[in-house]
Amino acid sequence: MKLILAFLFLSSLAQAFPEMIRHHYVNCSACHVSNNGGGVLNAYGRTISYEVLSTWGNDQEARAFYAIDPEKVGAWLNIGGDVRGLQVHQENPMIKRGKYFWMQGSVDVSATAADVTAFVTIGQVQTTTQTWREISPKFFLSYQATDELAVRAGRFIPSYGLNIPQHQYMVKDNLRLVPWTERDAADIQWNGERYTFVAGYSKSLLNSLIRDEEKAVNLQAQMTFADSHKVGINYWDGIANNYAKTMVGLQGVFGFTEKFYSLAEVDHVSTIVKASNRETKSIYELLKVGYEFYKGAHFQVVQEFSRPDLDVNSIETQSLGAGGMWYPRPHFELEGLWSKRRTLGTSTDFEDYAYLLTHFYF
Repeated sequence: MKLILAFLFLSSLAQAFPEMIRHHYVNCSACHVSNNGGGVLNAYGRTISYEVLSTWGNDQEARAFYAIDPEKVGAWLNIGGDVRGLQVHQENPMIKRGKYFWMQGSVDVSATAADVTAFVTIGQVQTTTQTWREISPKFFLSYQATDELAVRAGRFIPSYGLNIPQHQYMVKDNLRLVPWTERDAADIQWNGERYTFVAGYSKSLLNSLIRDEEKAVNLQAQMTFADSHKVGINYWDGIANNYAKTMVGLQGVFGFTEKFYSLAEVDHVSTIVKASNRETKSIYELLKVGYEFYKGAHFQVVQEFSRPDLDVNSIETQSLGAGGMWYPRPHFELEGLWSKRRTLGTSTDFEDYAYLLTHFYF
């Protein structure tokens, strides 16, 4: 059941695809309106979606809603959206179960005037009840002061770690940097050719998954080298009503060739519960290796590690799996993974976990 519940909160906004670094796209803003990646694609991003990302496709097919011509509308307006569904499966000698979830249904709108951009996401799926709500979970205003320097303010997930849509991964789920944890936030960003820096401040919402008002500072620094590799370091310092939390993480995205790539992240978390003054130290890790064996079709191996308390071996979780992604045409994505996973305190035997994600982006 723990796996099923974890997937309930996998719903994700369209995120950056950092694996594109193998084609020398080192900055998210090359394809996305947001400098941090994710959300609506710009005109160039839609071109890349059929020229580079998908197995088949053409320029007209890649348009927003199949109909909006960016040359006629102009670069000032970008519209998109996402519909996601997820089939999950869990199996061990005691149980065998699976379920399908509608995870996301939203529309993204971005408008730019001079150096100011307004972005808003409309619509969010309540995964526990499988109902759609007319709310805006993410929005912001950004100002592009120079070609490299930008500031933004609104409601979003602060920059920390890899910007990937697989929020079931331990480095995302355990750090609570997933949908339904959007915060009132502001940050300043520097995006240069080799270096990227982000400094931000945020406050969580009581009705989010965090269930506490955490005020936090986040810092991120990344460096690009060899035109297809990017490494970064992250820092988080948060104080809430019931706890104080510090996180330090390292990440890397590596494009070894135009077919072969890897993503990695490791995070150390220190949490102090104010009532008991007890400190808990945790570590979470992810390694993903992929190979595009045919245009738009990828084979991937994913390894994960989690120990929520370094002093307690029994809650350590290990996972190793294999699967693939396929982008058959612009607007369509399929992703599946089958893995073996075990939590030492529960059993020394590995269980089977699997998921199939279907994604339609407008």
